Amino acid sequence: MEVKVKKELFYRAIVPMILYANELILKERQALEELNEIQRKGKALSAKEMSRLQSIAKKYGLKEVDDSKKQIAQLLERVDIIPPSLALGQTAYESGYGTSRFAVEGNALFGQWTYSGDGMKPKQHRKSKGNYGVAAYKWPFDSVRSYMHNLNTHSAYQGLRDKRAVLRGQGKEVAGLALADTLTSYSEKGAEYVKTLKSIISVNGLEVADNAYLRDEPMTLVVGVDDVKQVGEAESKIEQLRASGELDRIIKSMRLDGEE
Repeated sequence: MEVKVKKELFYRAIVPMILYANELILKERQALEELNEIQRKGKALSAKEMSRLQSIAKKYGLKEVDDSKKQIAQLLERVDIIPPSLALGQTAYESGYGTSRFAVEGNALFGQWTYSGDGMKPKQHRKSKGNYGVAAYKWPFDSVRSYMHNLNTHSAYQGLRDKRAVLRGQGKEVAGLALADTLTSYSEKGAEYVKTLKSIISVNGLEVADNAYLRDEPMTLVVGVDDVKQVGEAESKIEQLRASGELDRIIKSMRLDGEE
């Protein structure tokens, strides 16, 4: 397969997941903005509203505090989108356009490390770095959501969140190239990593994805087959899964509704 075709297929497969993951984040952000507006009007949050606030705070790694206004302000810095161009550039870089061993074996699209002991071990494991491995995921979408959560919560990416908040405050677009400079901690390569990442974004014209959005229509299940002769067999298998309820179980396990 030509490199150009491989890249295009990869980006087409990943873009919808990135856009949808951002939509889920924006729903949480909207909830926070609504709570913020309630307090701005001088009203107290109800028990249900406080419960919702604490649920989001727990998810994004913030401790429960008495000052809900301060907590909402802190959360608004964390609960925000990751520019699609940035996510596309990083997954292309980290996974070799989906061809790396970690991507193939564990749907690891962003090369995230884990010290849980159950990560995929690099062939050249460095003992000095501890019991690390590359985190594996059941579904590619899980990898996308984990990556975004990592950037939105880990202390190493406070600079990204700060810059994003500044752009928001100035009414400017939250663009991938604008945030890429903050990711020197994402790789041991540091500034060289950022330079390559920005090149990937620019050379491949990924900036256009920052203004992309999903159409408001029902999700479509797409199943790939290697040969057109296998279409009938695949359709029959899908109907069997649907009739048995297994298809619903599989789709639910993908957590497309945003539930943890």
